[in-house]
Parts: sequence; structure tokens; C-alpha cells
Amino acid sequence: MALILALFLQLSSWQWHRYHEKLQLQTTYQAALTAPEISLNAALVLFSTKSITPFIAIKLKGHYDTDKQIVLDNRSQAGHPGYEIYTPFVLDDTPNKAILINRGFIPLGHGWKDIPDLTVTTESIQLNGFLTLAAKNFILGPEIEHTLNAWPLRLARIDFPLLKSYYPYFLVPYVVLLKPQQIGSYLCQWSFPALFAERSLGYTFQWLALALATIVLWTIISFKKERRPHE
Repeated sequence: MALILALFLQLSSWQWHRYHEKLQLQTTYQAALTAPEISLNAALVLFSTKSITPFIAIKLKGHYDTDKQIVLDNRSQAGHPGYEIYTPFVLDDTPNKAILINRGFIPLGHGWKDIPDLTVTTESIQLNGFLTLAAKNFILGPEIEHTLNAWPLRLARIDFPLLKSYYPYFLVPYVVLLKPQQIGSYLCQWSFPALFAERSLGYTFQWLALALATIVLWTIISFKKERRPHE
């Protein structure tokens, strides 16, 4: 009985911490929408020195590398299938470094084999977006759907260790979600992950209630055991 009580209390405590973590994440996401953009280097330093979720508004200068683009397959927007387009953005201040720009969503054309037009300027420009981690999509089958050295790459997910050998420069292991109406943007309607903080709060009280019920049951059983010798 003591082990069951300890388990319920531990689960209640865990869900309570999860509730506060999710509240902090929601605050981070909402704050990024209206926060002024900072430089990529400043954001990377911030991520390395503080335990925060990487999602922050940034600005960066450089140029698109249109020769080595990525088509991320099996994406959807408002229930419509399509692609997300990732284009390397070579940084002006460090030409040996680039970061993948998620330029947004393109609806599916006549079939999955049709590659959309990915044309975009290669001149030096400034972009604004949100620095974040690449989504970890669950996949079945191969990660790369292409013949060797065929561009654009057709990928099922962004995998930086896998991509390292495909680029002549260092890829920063984050992605930038392009803000709407930026140069080269497609449909950029980004949605935050459903965190369901209230659900974790509900689980907290659920496990706590079970712990209290265990205490009551334990008390009743102990009381009956104490009375039996006198009966």
C-alpha cells in the first residue's frame, strides 16, 4: 500500500511540474510573436547559456543557396496535403555557415512526383523569422526519396547528421520559420504545438485524489485490523 501511495504522489508531482513547463512554453511562443528580432548569433548564445525552448524572433543577412534546396514531403496545412520548402541561407558574416529556412507550405499539385517551382533570388537580403528546432516527424520507409546528388532533395524529415555530407558549409542545427511576406516566402501560417497545460493540471489532481483515496482506504483497513482482537 505504501508503494502505491508513493507512486500516486510521484505521478501527481510529475504532472504538476509538466503543467508549469507547458505554461512556460506557451509564454515563450506568445512572446516571440511580438518580440523584436535579434541576431542569429545572439539567439544561439542565448540558447546555449539558458535552459529555454528554442523559439525566438531573429533577423539575419545573407543569400539563398538555390542549388541545394529541400522538399519536405507529406506535410499538410488546413487539411490540404503538400510540401514545405527548405532553402539554405548562407550568412554574410560567416560564408562557411548556413541555416535552413523553412519558406513555408506549397499545396500538392497533380501528384507527389511534381516538384514545385522553387525559384527565389540569390542576392544578399535580410530575412525575419523564428529560430527553432526541426520537427521530429515519425516516418516509415527511407528518409531520402531521391537518386544520389539529385536536387532538390526529397526528404521525409530534417535530419542534420544525415544532411551534413550534402553541403559544402556548416549547417546550423536549427531551422528558421520564415515570417509571412518575406522574400521567398510561400504560405507561412505557423501553428504552435498543442501543449494542453490544463490537461496536465487535471492529471495532477487526479493522481492526488487517488493518493488521498489510498490514504483513506489504508486508514480504514488499519482501523478494522486494530478492532478485531477486541471483538
